[in-house]
Amino acid sequence: PYDGRVFADFVFNVLRGESIVMNSDGSARRAFCYVSDAIAGFFSVLLKGNPAQPYNVANPAGELSVMELAELLVCLYPEKGLVVNRRYAPGGLEYLSSAYTRLIPDVTRLSSLGWSANVNPATGFRRMIEAYQ
Repeated sequence: PYDGRVFADFVFNVLRGESIVMNSDGSARRAFCYVSDAIAGFFSVLLKGNPAQPYNVANPAGELSVMELAELLVCLYPEKGLVVNRRYAPGGLEYLSSAYTRLIPDVTRLSSLGWSANVNPATGFRRMIEAYQ
């Protein structure tokens, strides 16, 4: 519950019925990939991939900013009355730092094996939260 990465911290905020506290400006963008899609990607590489060939496993269609993720989670559970609170101040408390403001891996090689992601972020995060309940 205190992972330090926004996807896990935000999910546990929802589970505890806490509003989401934004400790960054929320502009960093990431490709969120649901675990079943990732596992299918790993097996595609193991069963169909070329030896010693690197493959990225990600869902470029699942690209969201940190702020968009927070807003998505609030919208998925309107009955909880959650909001996104911004307490970000440059140079203050932030999430684990990253050198990348946008991290969307190229999955062309993996896609050439016939793999594609099937679970969008809204469905994936709802499933994750339901699994923890």
